[in-house]
Amino acid sequence: MEREVEQQFDTPVVAMLVQSAGGDVSPRNVAKPKLQGIERYGKLMAPQVMEIYNRVSNMALTPDIRAVSQRIVLSRDSLGYENDEYPYEWGAAQCNSDAGVPFVGPSSGEQIPYCLPAPPPDTIDLADNGVAENGAFVPQDTRVTAFKIGDALFLAQPGEPLVSQGLRLQDDLMALGVAAENVFIWGYAQDHIGYILPDSEESWRFGDTEGTTTFWGWKQGGRIQRASRELASALLCDQAPPKDEFAADFTLYSDFYDQVPDAIPLPGVQENPLATVQPADIQRFGTTYFTWAGNDPVVELPTVTVEVETSPGNWEAVRRRNSEILNTHFETHLDYRLTLGSHLWTATFEAPVNWPAGNYRFRVAGTDIDSSNESYSLTSNGFRVNAADNLLVSEPAADGDSYSVTLAYPAQPDNYRLIDPLVDPKQNAPVRNGLVVFDNGVDAIIADTPTIENNVPTYRAQLTDLGNGISVTAI
Repeated sequence: MEREVEQQFDTPVVAMLVQSAGGDVSPRNVAKPKLQGIERYGKLMAPQVMEIYNRVSNMALTPDIRAVSQRIVLSRDSLGYENDEYPYEWGAAQCNSDAGVPFVGPSSGEQIPYCLPAPPPDTIDLADNGVAENGAFVPQDTRVTAFKIGDALFLAQPGEPLVSQGLRLQDDLMALGVAAENVFIWGYAQDHIGYILPDSEESWRFGDTEGTTTFWGWKQGGRIQRASRELASALLCDQAPPKDEFAADFTLYSDFYDQVPDAIPLPGVQENPLATVQPADIQRFGTTYFTWAGNDPVVELPTVTVEVETSPGNWEAVRRRNSEILNTHFETHLDYRLTLGSHLWTATFEAPVNWPAGNYRFRVAGTDIDSSNESYSLTSNGFRVNAADNLLVSEPAADGDSYSVTLAYPAQPDNYRLIDPLVDPKQNAPVRNGLVVFDNGVDAIIADTPTIENNVPTYRAQLTDLGNGISVTAI
């Protein structure tokens, strides 16, 4: 999603996909493998994002920016549980599981819910301030934040709020005078204490994934909602926020961490980085590999850049539309294995549907632990990417002196790159911008503007059959 939005611009920009109140939202992924599904969502949603972006006309260049936050304690007392209402002193996990793990089962007759109790935190961690912010099995505290940018008010949530929790937060801010369109829920912010359910015991007892990964029961969401409301009120009224409920000290175990030795890199059997498998020529939709013996991943992850031959002997880094160099692990996958003392790295590249034909190579940059940690650079042999020659062309259909064919890419369900976001990857994909040559032996007519109905492109040409039939070539 982020990459596809960034590619809508001609210069580098930063796009951020923010987790809102979507803890119980799971987009259906029809693509196998899932990487095609991820790319599909990005390609489908990026144009919608840009449509909204292009309608923005009230950009504030000097917006009011303010933020307030509060650290809160997570405990039975602070959340408001009474007596044994929630009998897990230090929190719990896997509550309300259908399997009743670990001690009861579906056929045991015992009432579910049941939880895995969290063990007591480290005694030394509790001794300084009564809260185990360093050595606990489940979170014993968290931070909640509210901030505003102009008229927009953001509630930073330390986990994954459910939709119903988000609606409650929105209602709270609307009651404070904030318009619904100016309320933004920002999940996964500053902390992650699991799912954030609304303050509803019934919802929590329902279980499923969300209920099993809520470490302090149903009142956890209510406490975070209340803290968010109080922070928003302080922000809007220009008042001091509620004070932190305790002073966190994350240096308690620093001496222990300082004593943990750094991982020692294992020298490879080669003195210098050495190419072991060179890439082969491919067609679009094909895959090629470059393997080299490099360094221990403890030292550094190598950077792999795809380069294109712009003129004989001259190579330049391939760039995305927004001019960023193509050296991330999406277009090129990176794998590592230790084999007979060699640190073997493999770059896997798959040429997608719109990849320009030409000569390419890989350039690898890393750190060589066998030569005083000096940097190294390694280039592969060049390889050729050619147009695919397996397009599916139908037999020409005649309608008087008009002939037509349909043109499709064969399905590539095992690839990691997507062909067409509007088509199931297990089905043939339409060639929307192809070129078809109709030839009667004397005249050749080029058709490059198909009509597309139900994702089926039809290319047409007007010419006369002179008795030898009509031949068709497509690229």
